[in-house]
Order: sequence, then structure tokens, then C-alpha cells
Amino acid sequence: GGGTMTTHDPIDCSQMLDELQDVLRGEATPETADAVRQHLEVCSPCLQHAAFEERFLALLRSCAGTRIPADVRERLLACLHHGT
Repeated sequence: GGGTMTTHDPIDCSQMLDELQDVLRGEATPETADAVRQHLEVCSPCLQHAAFEERFLALLRSCAGTRIPADVRERLLACLHHGT
């Protein structure tokens, strides 16, 4: 399989979270961004997670050039991966 996504093949939550990273970094294709958006429209837990990630990335960008201590970064990443 080529692994191409279509609108008839909705992505699941774990796929969405993988794609979301690319979307938020601006590296995703329009199709992928669309699939993520469609998933977020129907999956409210993921929507809340996405909103959190977006704020998180904005925060990271605003501290660009400032070093985030490793322990803080690890705690934040743990939050991202496990949710609350």
C-alpha cells in the first residue's frame, strides 16, 4: 500500500497526533492538514489536545533562543504524550 489518505479513510487519534506535529510545523500537505481538520471536527478530545499543542508550540517559538531546561522540556513532552 502507498499509505495515501483520502477523505473516505478517516485517520484515527494516534495517526492524527502524528500528522498534527507536521501540520503545526507547517510541513504537512494540504490533504493531510485537511484530514487532521476533519478529525478534529468530530473528535473533541483531540481538538483540546491540538489546541494545547498549538499554544505549546507558540510558547516554544516565543522562547526561541532561550534555553529550556531539559527537565522542564521532558515534563512538557511527557504531558503531550500522555495527556492529563
